Amino acid sequence: MTLQRIAGVCMWILVAPTVAAGQQRAGTGAPQPPASRIIELSYPSGALTPIRQTETRVSSGGREIVTETVEMPGLSGTLEPIRQIVTETVRLGSNMTRTRQELFGVDADRRRSLLERTEADREVSAAGDSRLIETTWAADLNGGFNVKSRLIEVARTIGRDNHESRTTLLVPDVNETLRENERTDVTQRSIGASVIRHNSTHMVRDLNGGWLPTETRVRDTRQQGSSDRLEEETVSRHDINGHAAVSERTITRRSAANGRDDVTIETFTPAAEGLTGSDTRLGLSRRVRTSTTAAADGGSRTVEEVEERNLVAPSDPLRVTRRAELTIRRTGRDRWTTERRVFELDVNGQMTATLTESQETAERPGNYR
Repeated sequence: MTLQRIAGVCMWILVAPTVAAGQQRAGTGAPQPPASRIIELSYPSGALTPIRQTETRVSSGGREIVTETVEMPGLSGTLEPIRQIVTETVRLGSNMTRTRQELFGVDADRRRSLLERTEADREVSAAGDSRLIETTWAADLNGGFNVKSRLIEVARTIGRDNHESRTTLLVPDVNETLRENERTDVTQRSIGASVIRHNSTHMVRDLNGGWLPTETRVRDTRQQGSSDRLEEETVSRHDINGHAAVSERTITRRSAANGRDDVTIETFTPAAEGLTGSDTRLGLSRRVRTSTTAAADGGSRTVEEVEERNLVAPSDPLRVTRRAELTIRRTGRDRWTTERRVFELDVNGQMTATLTESQETAERPGNYR
């Protein structure tokens, strides 16, 4: 769910005494996702209607069911469900998983009805090759269901660090026959002792039935020492004639030392630093710095700062427009508290608190391993 950007927003996540443990971070030993939780969003200013989102997770014998319910106050002021998503995942043997997701809506008379259903089968071989078939049906005005789309993804491994995949999207044509409409080809290749290259090409059908590329991404990942990594990604977009032009370049630097992880992401675009018109040079338009420090109790503290150009004066230096602070700490045996605060630049050029969140989670023994 997308959180609205509004000053004074507070979110309280109330958890039942029997829930499983909350957010997990790699390498910290923090607990697994909760078996159930309740998220309540309230807006003290009264500008928006409060919302409550409930999530329950039940796992047993290779089957997991996750139910998400969204509630809003009705005419009487009490919370009433407006949407529900039920996702069931079943493991069929050692190499196949079947997922079924149903989206329900609630009308003005509080009647619950199925709006959309998705079924997906994923099979993974011992060599790492995989095949996914995902079909979505949508309800029509007569209460029946018609196929809305089908996604097919085939991936295979070609030696160490070498992979390739093709994802195809099929949608109904005017005769309700499924036709290939979009395709994405992805390859991963090792091009050196410490460099891995990812290539991705997205294509759509043209009027003649051929494939027209619309976007190409090339990303090189370089390992620099045992704890530093550099990623460079170039995005090129194609016009209707198939001619490509670089539209964005992103450089990501990652490092880890003394219990601290640092990530810096810089984005370069043609419109940065006042570059306009036919100028094809790329300038720095956005920088995101993230620093995460591990705590002795298995928790952590993360600080993220976003620097951007001034849209009114794009030639001015980057300025901090957003700052987020996330703290995860242990508050008891198998109990954790997650707190998040967001500050954003207001119209007066001051950093103002716009969002405060607090979540408490507790682990229920035996549910997750």
